[in-house]
Amino acid sequence: MKRFLATAVLALLAVGGLAACSSGDDEAVVTVNGEVVLDQGDWQTEIDQIGDSTEYLDAFGARGTGGDSTLDSGELTSILSNHVFAPLVAQLVEDEEIEVTDEDRATGTDILTSVLANPPQESGNAPIALEDMPERYADLLKEIYANFTAALRHYGADPADQNDPNIQAAQEQFNAALDQLRTDAEVEINPRYGTWNPEQVGVDPPEGPITPTTVPVAVPAGG
Repeated sequence: MKRFLATAVLALLAVGGLAACSSGDDEAVVTVNGEVVLDQGDWQTEIDQIGDSTEYLDAFGARGTGGDSTLDSGELTSILSNHVFAPLVAQLVEDEEIEVTDEDRATGTDILTSVLANPPQESGNAPIALEDMPERYADLLKEIYANFTAALRHYGADPADQNDPNIQAAQEQFNAALDQLRTDAEVEINPRYGTWNPEQVGVDPPEGPITPTTVPVAVPAGG
């Protein structure tokens, strides 16, 4: 479990950022397999919450180099990658007909809380409490971890027991199924915010930070 969580931190929580530009709220930002999973209105809300979170910007080093009103483009494109990742994990759960229980959600939140509080050294992140995370992004991560926890249980492990000898095998099954979904996924990213890289299975940032034309990012921020 700890080995997976270290990987998960790097894959899910090594976020970087760019600030959003003004546009129609319904404009698609992330589309996965033909479905808009993130639109401009929700993305702007998420950007604003990140910019207002001193704890987040400090923990993840998310401030941009273009001044106080910018966020690091690599940071937010990692968040966009998680907006791609979340519906694919949900699809895995649906395809396997897995019921996500309240216990799965509670265990997933516990795992996420531990990951944030104890980031692996190689991630370069500082500890942060879950309650200090930007609300929308925290909700996305809790959804991912709930589905992940349910999947491990489905594959024969007890996610609540980090010493369960079945954890590694269950994780390998999860990774194999998810890798296939990611390989087959049709992903579109609004070019203002980056491009989808199918080989790296993530979002590549645009060149340079984007300065918001709506609400500026707060000076005291944490990432």
